[in-house]
Amino acid sequence: TFPAGCQPVEVEATGIPGLRVAAAKLSSPGAYSIAIVNHDKWPRRLCLCAPAATAAVTLDEWRYIDADDDDRVDCWPVTVDADGRDIFPRPAGQRAGVRLADGLTLDVPANALLILTVGESPAATSTAGDTAASDGSN
Repeated sequence: TFPAGCQPVEVEATGIPGLRVAAAKLSSPGAYSIAIVNHDKWPRRLCLCAPAATAAVTLDEWRYIDADDDDRVDCWPVTVDADGRDIFPRPAGQRAGVRLADGLTLDVPANALLILTVGESPAATSTAGDTAASDGSN
């Protein structure tokens, strides 16, 4: 998600217990990646805002959660192939027409990692303006 050559983007602290955000500009124009970690036992709501990201984009979303309560993080929606081997999943979904300058509210499950990308897969490289995170009370 954050490959060699990407440029970290300064991110404000969320002010939400257990919630952390990291972001990076990737090598492709307009491509960026955002990772959100909730290591708390409670789900959290987060509003992401990137004031310089005024264009409407489609975000691919990956979710890594303990979906089957086996105390092991799973990728959702698919974690294994037909033979039970771990696989790299497709995105859990997409969010079309997102303008991060307007803010994007996300519900982050407990003990989860969410990855949002524009322009490239999480295994590749991403570009946003300064990214800020808040509890959505703005």
